[in-house]
Amino acid sequence: MSSIDYISRLPDCLISHILSFVSTKEAASTSVLAKRWRYLFALTPDLYFDDSVYLNPENKSKTLMSFVDFVDRVLVLHQNVPLNRFSLKCEDVIHPAIITSWLLKVMNRGVLDLDLQIISSDMDCPLPSEMFVSETLVKLFI
Repeated sequence: MSSIDYISRLPDCLISHILSFVSTKEAASTSVLAKRWRYLFALTPDLYFDDSVYLNPENKSKTLMSFVDFVDRVLVLHQNVPLNRFSLKCEDVIHPAIITSWLLKVMNRGVLDLDLQIISSDMDCPLPSEMFVSETLVKLFI
């Protein structure tokens, strides 16, 4: 009796929609399943980033950089896809210029729903003025 992979037979748009219900890190991990899946997570209309999955008490600086690198790479891969939702949860200190660059990238892509939970109290992170004149932003949660 052979097993049939019904999920891989689904159209790309449906698979990317399914992947939009999990964290971006989990969606990216599906890229190792097969060649066809390699970049499907980059088609998801929703991106969820949470630095707590990267926190490692023994070597915080290395893990923080891996989080920053991961977000940068996903935003580059995801640059030609319309973005419905962008969620960013940061408990560790990330330089405000980095966060601002991420926000400007998603604003330029016409994000509809923006959820920011920047908890670190070590640095103030001002929001870019483009957020307040956006013609596409419908929901902003800070």
